[in-house]
Amino acid sequence: MGISIRYAEMDDSDSMALIYSQSYRSAFRGIIPDNILEDVFSFEKRRDGLRTELSEGSSVNVVMYKENKPVGMLTYGKSKDEDLENSVIEILRIYILPSCWGQNLGAELMNWAIDELKHKGYSKISLWVIEDNKRAIKLYKRIGFVPDGMSRIINVGNGIKDLRYIKNI
Repeated sequence: MGISIRYAEMDDSDSMALIYSQSYRSAFRGIIPDNILEDVFSFEKRRDGLRTELSEGSSVNVVMYKENKPVGMLTYGKSKDEDLENSVIEILRIYILPSCWGQNLGAELMNWAIDELKHKGYSKISLWVIEDNKRAIKLYKRIGFVPDGMSRIINVGNGIKDLRYIKNI
């Protein structure tokens, strides 16, 4: 299949922004208001945000290629959840181009990240997922993430419930 995964560089910001914007808009159409999807999750805003992240090093970004074409991205960083130990790392986002959904690329990217984080000495990973994002929840459960009972309401044009999942590695 010709899959490769590597840490992102500044030159990857356009490719990653395209993946981020297209995937987010497709996954959350009908859940998040269209005006928010089109504005906040525009290619330009995602690119600018990713460029800032990449230049500051505030989180770690990874890009996935299939046959030398960027098709996925994942970001991880220190968890901001005060109830979790400092040793918990959080997967902040994972996106696959919608045209590549159903090809098991999300699982491959997540498993790569889990192996990488385990190698770096982490023993626990957290992530947040919108309750109505059934596709992502199915993936996370299949990989071994379990809900820990924590939830929060995020405001993206309306109140949406976000659920926290945890995996021991």
